[in-house]
Amino acid sequence: MSLLRVFLALLVLNACRLATTAPPHFAGPNLALRHYAEVVEANPDSESAQEARLKAAQIYYHQLDNTEKGLSVFQTIVDRQPTSPQARVALWTLAEHDFSQENYSQAHDRYLQYTLDFSTHQPAILARRRIADCLFHQARYDDALQRYQDYNQRFAKAEDRPQVLLRIAEIYTQIYQVDLARQTYTRLLVDFPQTKDSVQQKLKALGGTVVTEQTMNPEVPIQRTDLESQRRQTSEAGIGPLSRPNASTELASWKSSPIFKYNAKRLLRESGMLEVGEVRESLASDGVLLDDVVMSLGQQFYMIGDYLRAGACLEKTVALGIQKPEVYLKLGVCYKKAGAWDLARRTFVDLARIDLNTIHSLVDNAASQLRSDPVYAQKSLEILVGISTQTDRAIQQIQPGLVTVNR
Repeated sequence: MSLLRVFLALLVLNACRLATTAPPHFAGPNLALRHYAEVVEANPDSESAQEARLKAAQIYYHQLDNTEKGLSVFQTIVDRQPTSPQARVALWTLAEHDFSQENYSQAHDRYLQYTLDFSTHQPAILARRRIADCLFHQARYDDALQRYQDYNQRFAKAEDRPQVLLRIAEIYTQIYQVDLARQTYTRLLVDFPQTKDSVQQKLKALGGTVVTEQTMNPEVPIQRTDLESQRRQTSEAGIGPLSRPNASTELASWKSSPIFKYNAKRLLRESGMLEVGEVRESLASDGVLLDDVVMSLGQQFYMIGDYLRAGACLEKTVALGIQKPEVYLKLGVCYKKAGAWDLARRTFVDLARIDLNTIHSLVDNAASQLRSDPVYAQKSLEILVGISTQTDRAIQQIQPGLVTVNR
């Protein structure tokens, strides 16, 4: 065979390969949409159908400016296969859209779902920040503060740390913790001198001392006397101790909850939280982040109504010695949802010793459910009888005779 024939044969062979491997090209978006519709119709449950849906959604959303149709297809992708690679892209697009439209409640739930389903992917870090942002914009300052502090501790080397500290200072100002706001602004000036133009004015407005370049000494850490440190100095106050050297051994010993049927250790591993660099380092040293991650995961499950997984994590949080009112409150609710009414009552008794006002909110909540779910509401009131005199008075007004019957 001549060299020319060999050359021509190779050209034909390469052309065939390109024809079978190159992605299809379309003259316009409508032709592309028609093709993707045919792929979906041919095998609706296949991965190729999911990929076709994703490409169609992106065309609607980005090229045709048909936002509503694009969002609808993105949602279909998530609903059909929630943990697929295509759902990861779709869920993030939905969350970012809601956030840009200031639909913070919906965005919060979507970002939270992303951190649960795709925790090992890079956007999950930003999703944690976005969750805090959503809470801030909803004026849920206590919840937002906790999220920002958690983010600041987990991702201490993140590029957006100055913005996070700034937001923490803003929240302290909103909740009238002026000393803590001033302290956070001062820390910003020391750790991030480039913020001085905006921060100096805020610090001065709060009556703080203006920090000059001569007084900025990054080598000298600011004394941490804020609420986060106070909580960490004693487990009785909330988040946990300054040190938990046996954290790895403690984690290894965890078994499945008899009530909730889930193992918090396994849930932590599946969530990817144990793979975060700061958490790994903490478990190998002071162990302080074990308390934080198991409580945080429990709260995330609680927010999406997964009370069994939430209960397994919050049960371990309490077992670690964390006496935080919202943890006891949510754990008690999880026990109720699991039908463990005796354990729910014991948990609420413990809660009353820490924060009696929260018990009153349980009474109000049960009263609001008497029409929609009378059996559940009645049982919820019954287990609160006898916890305190004030609680009994409130129950008596809602259900006369209930207090006397259950004494």
